[in-house]
Amino acid sequence: MRRALRELAVRHGRVLAASWRQRHRRPAGWFDPVETEFLPSALSLQERPISPTARWLARILMALAAGALVWSVVGKTEIVVHAAGKVVPVGQSKIIAASDTGRVARVLVADNSRVAAGDVLLRLDAGVTDAEERKWRVQAAQARQDEARSRAMIRALDTGRAPVLAELPADPGMMAAQSYLDSQYADYQAQLRSIEAAIAAYRRELGLVTQIAHAHRGLRRDGDVSQQAYLEKEQARTTLEGRLRQSEAQRAALQTQTRRQAFETLVLARKLAAQAEQEIARTSAQRSRLVLTAPVDGVVQQLVALTEGTAVAATQPLMMVVPSGAGIQVQAQLDSKDIGFVRAGAPASVKVGAYDYTKYGTLEGTVLHVSPDTVVDDRQQHSYRVTIALAQATLEVDGQPQRLKEGMAVQADIRTGSRRLIEYLLSPVARHAGESLGER
Repeated sequence: MRRALRELAVRHGRVLAASWRQRHRRPAGWFDPVETEFLPSALSLQERPISPTARWLARILMALAAGALVWSVVGKTEIVVHAAGKVVPVGQSKIIAASDTGRVARVLVADNSRVAAGDVLLRLDAGVTDAEERKWRVQAAQARQDEARSRAMIRALDTGRAPVLAELPADPGMMAAQSYLDSQYADYQAQLRSIEAAIAAYRRELGLVTQIAHAHRGLRRDGDVSQQAYLEKEQARTTLEGRLRQSEAQRAALQTQTRRQAFETLVLARKLAAQAEQEIARTSAQRSRLVLTAPVDGVVQQLVALTEGTAVAATQPLMMVVPSGAGIQVQAQLDSKDIGFVRAGAPASVKVGAYDYTKYGTLEGTVLHVSPDTVVDDRQQHSYRVTIALAQATLEVDGQPQRLKEGMAVQADIRTGSRRLIEYLLSPVARHAGESLGER
C-alpha cells in the first residue's frame, strides 16, 4: 500500500515538474475562440491572446518622454519682451499750437486738408498787437525827429548857420519838425543878439570911460583935479568892465546851455528810438506768432472745433499735421522691468492689431532708440519709450499689400536672447524655491 502511494506521488510530481518546465511552451489553440467564451473567466483571460497595442503605446509614450527631456536640455527658445504701441510717422506728427493767448480770426484749413510747408493754417486776432505796434512806431518817429533836430541844432551852433533837417523825408511831420527847430534857433539867436548888443554897448562905453579915467589920472598928477573926481572915473570904468564880463559870461552860458540841451535831447532821443525799435521788433514777432503755418508738407488731422472769436490759450493744441511722404515706424511703451534687456539694434516682430497675425503674419523690425528716462502717460504710469524701424511698411492681406496707417495699434515682440527649454520649465520652480527659502 505504501509502495503504491509512493509511486503515485512520484508520478504526480514528475507530471507537475514537466508541466512547470513547459509552462511557456504550451501550444496555443487548445481552445478555439468560441470555446474560450464558455470557459471560466480566469481561464478565458489566460487563453485570450495578449494585445500588443498597450505594450507599443507604453513604449511610444516612454520614447516621447525621453525625447522631450533631451529636447528640453538641448533645444533653445527665444526670450521675447512685449511692448504695446502704435504706428507713427518718421519725424513725428507736428502739433500746432498758439504761442500766445488770443482769439481766432480765421481758420483756413479743415480735417484731412493737404498742406505744404509754410501754408497758413490759422490766424489769430492781431488787433491789440497792431495797436501796440502803431503806438511804438509813432514814438520811434518822434524820437528820430528829436534826434535829427538835435543834430541839426548842434551843427548850427558849430557853423553859425540856420539848421536844416535834410535827413528826414519831406512830409508834414518833417515840415513841423523844421518849423519847431527854426523857432528854437530863432529864440537862441534872439537871446544871443541881445547879449551881444549889450556887450558891444558896454565895450563902446568902456572905451570912452577908460579914456576919461586916464585923462583924470594925468590931471590928478598935475593937481588939476581932485582925488575924489579921479576915483569916481576909475569906479565907473571898473563897473563897466564888470558888466562887460558878466554879459560875456551870459553869452558863454547861453551857448553852453543850448549845446548841452541839444546833446541831452540827442542822447535821450537815441535811447527812446532804440527802445521803440526793440518794441516794434517784439510786436512784429508777436504778430508773426499769431499766424500759424504748416511746418512740413502733410495732412491736417485732429482739428479742434474753432470759430471766429474763439479764445485759445497759449500752448493749447489746435491741430496736428501728419507729414506726407515720410516713412513710418513703431513707437512702443516698454515696462520698467524689461528695460535692462532691450538695446538698440535688437530684432523685433511687430503684430498689427487690425490684422490677425496668425493669418497675415508679422512685420520684422529693429530697435532704433530707447529713451534714457521714463515717460508718464495719461494714466500716470511710468514706462520707457522704444522706437522700432520697420523693414517694410506694408502687410500682405488677402493677396493685396496694405500700407500701415499712422495711429494703428501694434504689439512689438522684441527678441533679447535665447535660453534652454529646461531653464524655462524650471525657472518658476527655482524662483518659488528661492522666495520660499527666505520667508520667516
